Amino acid sequence: MNTFSLKQFFAPVEPVLSDEKMVDYERLKYVTLFLDTISDFLPQNSHVIDDYQRNFMFISKHSIFLCGYTEEEVKTMGYDFYSKILTPENLKKLIETNNAVSEFFHDLPIEKKIDSSIAYDLVLQRKDGSSFCVNQKLKPFLFTEDNNIWLSICCIRPSTGNKVGNVKCIFKKTNERFFYSFKDKKWYEQPPLVLSETERFIVIETDKGTLEKQLAYQLECTRSNIRYYKNMILKKTGTNTMREAILFLHWHYPELCMDTDK
Repeated sequence: MNTFSLKQFFAPVEPVLSDEKMVDYERLKYVTLFLDTISDFLPQNSHVIDDYQRNFMFISKHSIFLCGYTEEEVKTMGYDFYSKILTPENLKKLIETNNAVSEFFHDLPIEKKIDSSIAYDLVLQRKDGSSFCVNQKLKPFLFTEDNNIWLSICCIRPSTGNKVGNVKCIFKKTNERFFYSFKDKKWYEQPPLVLSETERFIVIETDKGTLEKQLAYQLECTRSNIRYYKNMILKKTGTNTMREAILFLHWHYPELCMDTDK
């Protein structure tokens, strides 16, 4: 069993919730009810983390995040659950990620914090010992009176990566993107991914199931041209197949996958 200390992992903003904040917490039962209802209809891999109580306020039914444990077991363990589903080395990287995000967020105005989302890859270990890589996207949605993050909703999906990392912070309104370097221990601004109109058309149509020969007919070009554009899409997204590229774009750049002509 991993003995790495989680004492400072997502350290709470204050040691104990006041009665006033507990009242606020009680009101959130409707948020939980809504998410729980949604998970009855859709296979949502979502959960809500509480930075005050250092636990999981909500976990969707059958979420892959459970890794073979029950929802009750995970909620009882709180953040100690991470020591069950991460190796000591991966846990250290997750803690470094959380610390880097906290420092990055510290002096940001509340408007930027509300507009932000954080994404990173994690290698999780199931209860049976098998492991798999996921990308977790975290969106803060409730803040304390002094503008610290209180609750965040997290969604996870299978990742094409194979290690902890790929840490990004995105600000949707300004389209600013930053990535964290474990080597340099610092954040760098990342230019937004840009697709040409033809590349974007191919992404949208391929997502619909349109074949290469049909794309070539619609664009009045050869199938070799279509393959060239697809290779450019793979290069820009850092993926190996169009399926991976489309999943990547849906997750990180959904606006590039929307058919605005309709």
